[in-house]
Amino acid sequence: MIHLRSAGLGLGLLCLLLCACVPPEPAPELAPLPSPGGHNVLLVLIDDLGLDKVPRYGVYPQQPELPNLDRLADQGVTFRYATAMPVCSPTRATLLTGRLPRRHGLGEAINSSTAIELPLEARLLPEVLRDHSPHPYTSVALGKWHLSTPTSPTGLAHPVEQGFDVYAGGLDNLPSFYSWPKVIEGALEQSETYATTDTTNDAIVQMLTLPEPWFLYVAYHAPHLPFHTPPGDLHGQELGDDALPEDSFVAMAEAMDTELGRLLDALPATLRDRTTVIVSGDNGSEPVVTTPPFDPDRAKVSVYEGGVRVPLIVSSPQVREPGAWSDALVHIADLFPTVAELADVDPGSLGWELDGISLLPWLRDPLAPSGRDIVYTERLVPPGPPPYTTRDDRAVRDATHKLVLRSGATQTDIASLHRFVDDGLDEGPNLLDGPLSADDQEAYDRLLAALRDHEALPYEGW
Repeated sequence: MIHLRSAGLGLGLLCLLLCACVPPEPAPELAPLPSPGGHNVLLVLIDDLGLDKVPRYGVYPQQPELPNLDRLADQGVTFRYATAMPVCSPTRATLLTGRLPRRHGLGEAINSSTAIELPLEARLLPEVLRDHSPHPYTSVALGKWHLSTPTSPTGLAHPVEQGFDVYAGGLDNLPSFYSWPKVIEGALEQSETYATTDTTNDAIVQMLTLPEPWFLYVAYHAPHLPFHTPPGDLHGQELGDDALPEDSFVAMAEAMDTELGRLLDALPATLRDRTTVIVSGDNGSEPVVTTPPFDPDRAKVSVYEGGVRVPLIVSSPQVREPGAWSDALVHIADLFPTVAELADVDPGSLGWELDGISLLPWLRDPLAPSGRDIVYTERLVPPGPPPYTTRDDRAVRDATHKLVLRSGATQTDIASLHRFVDDGLDEGPNLLDGPLSADDQEAYDRLLAALRDHEALPYEGW
């Protein structure tokens, strides 16, 4: 095991360094990886950064300045239609297992007052990279975990019990970005370092000292609330004591981008040549910072586009057309088989069913047709096994239409069908409020059948 302290997280070294969907048929076989002997992966997950807040996507004129995210997009492929879950924990569980919440049961965000955790029976990505790759990986998780709580069965040790060699970060949402409980080597300490900077510090040290090949999972807490004013050298906003949440959000997003740039700049060119960098959001923007023309009721926590469409950018030696866009329908579950294939693991040989497909073909040819016809998302409350009595919200979309079904004890059953008119986040009116055209009726029947197929996925506890 690579320990944080033995890896160099002491102050002296720091000063020196820092001064889903049911899968379709398999995609076409790729050429061999450019770097033999395994391939490093840096996977960065950003918290609550919706598509409306990312300038690269151009769906809203007033946005944070995120030059480092833009720079990464210039080097890689940007996916226009990436779907995640509408809240934190389900996205993280699906990313690391490659399976939908209906299978693993973590369909809602958990918090420190609950004893829920992703079961240890779940087979996570670091375990696959360690046990199935011909080049066994060292895996490190940093930042927000949100798959266990201090009171859950495995508690603080959960990330390591799930296959990571090292974990350091905030297990749950933070009470403050300036003073917060940090787990290091299974022990709880208090960090007084700004959280986004702290996570970047740890990531740089690990990135430069880990034996190759490595998988580094960096989950920033920002720009998730509590909203605040970040250190002034990390952003370009002028915030007073009466700053609005959306203004603080912009500053927090810019601070995150600054630290992402510092992380990327710390990656030496020789190491970068054998490293794939993946950056994704975990869900849409918080409703309180969702501003017109977007609807706060269709932001984070909802299964509408504003809640589940996320930025996804991949920069890799596998990219053949830097700066390109892909219009393929992709899913957060796709990151599991993508990373597995980078590690020379055949996802189909693992012995269990995944809900994602590898994105490597679209890194080589971003204009290739989509690997799936539909993409699915859901929110299931309470977390754990069915029945989901409070909320059972599901949505499925294809290239032209979206079907939403919402049910549960706290709301009236709602069904809505929408036809997309542009690349933005507004599904438009509910077509079920009036007579359907033949084309819309065909889309409704097709999407309803797909949604029912996903509802039938068995709960397996992971």
